[in-house]
Amino acid sequence: MMQYCSEKELNDAKFVQAYLGRPFKESGKVFTVTGSGGYFIKDLSLPNTLSTDIPEDAKATIQRYEKGIFVLFNKSTKQYGIMLVWSDIASLELEEGKNVYRTIPLLPMWWLIKLGVKQEVARIAGIFGEYRQEPLQLRINLGSHRICLYSNGFSFTEKRAYFNSMSKLITVTINPKE
Repeated sequence: MMQYCSEKELNDAKFVQAYLGRPFKESGKVFTVTGSGGYFIKDLSLPNTLSTDIPEDAKATIQRYEKGIFVLFNKSTKQYGIMLVWSDIASLELEEGKNVYRTIPLLPMWWLIKLGVKQEVARIAGIFGEYRQEPLQLRINLGSHRICLYSNGFSFTEKRAYFNSMSKLITVTINPKE
């Protein structure tokens, strides 16, 4: 059962570890990434007792523990948290944002594409917004509830590796762009 944390509780390592276990540590590695990069809230569908305090414009991070994940939200100087054990999570979906190319005639990216260089390579020379990647989407499905977040599309590769490592514990679906 998911657990909402007050600001005092989420800063209490003993309280968090009693529920989620120790922070995740990959065996054989000196350093392990336990937290994901930042997210913005797209949609929260949680039991009223959990979501009423979390502001819609709060930012979120995710920390991995042995028994689940800790979704931390912050807005200015106020913090909120939801602890989810693996059995709370029906599935996790990470979807890459689309690549958008808008070449401008006579600029380097335009020339490279005209010369036959693939867009994926030519985009490195893109300036003035010729190339952008739409935000990635992260959906944490909790049965009849969900947490939907989004983040900078350029961070997809890093986030894919982070969530892919959880696929032995929960159902993780990673959808690269088409």
